[in-house]
Amino acid sequence: MTMGFPPPPPPGAPSPPPPYPAASLPPPTAPPPSAGFFVALVGLLVLGLGMGALEWITFEVEESADESLRINAVAGAFHGDDAREALGGFAYAHLQYLCWLNALAASLTALLACWPQPVSGSRAALRALAALTGAFGVVATVLLAVGLMDAAEEIGGSGDPAFELMAGPWVAVAGFALLALGGLLGPPRARPSLPPVYAAPQPPPPLSGPGAAW
Repeated sequence: MTMGFPPPPPPGAPSPPPPYPAASLPPPTAPPPSAGFFVALVGLLVLGLGMGALEWITFEVEESADESLRINAVAGAFHGDDAREALGGFAYAHLQYLCWLNALAASLTALLACWPQPVSGSRAALRALAALTGAFGVVATVLLAVGLMDAAEEIGGSGDPAFELMAGPWVAVAGFALLALGGLLGPPRARPSLPPVYAAPQPPPPLSGPGAAW
């Protein structure tokens, strides 16, 4: 027997397993959607309802009939210098040129800011842009609604308002606010990576035969 070294296994004996075999790990999976993503998705649906499906103003055509207008029809009705003066410059520009661009920018930035998979660009920049475009939509739509109410009073004169404001602008405000909130919440937080996992070493099988005495 050589001092300091284990004896060699006899012929025909099974070789012991490696000391630390690496355990198999499951393949990485995509992170689940975050709460921000679902908030932004609800905001997109609410904004689409307010901008595309609900009426913004209603007015009496005859004694027994009312007519309601959605935002595109409102933009067609309030056009020109008189409408700019009645609504105010900012509200008029938002109604005629900015409202749909603002809705598109707020929707895209909010969804990209909280998308589960990585996207090109900085997450922090996308979250800030989503919050800014959503907040701008809230302020601009509120100012437009106030301008429409003032225009109704001015056109109606001393009597009743020429038209009444409907639910459309307020639903759009809620949609912009939800998009801003979803963008601020952002994507799911990254989980820390786990160190490699190794299986516990297994004792070698007992030896049999002439070498067992060693």
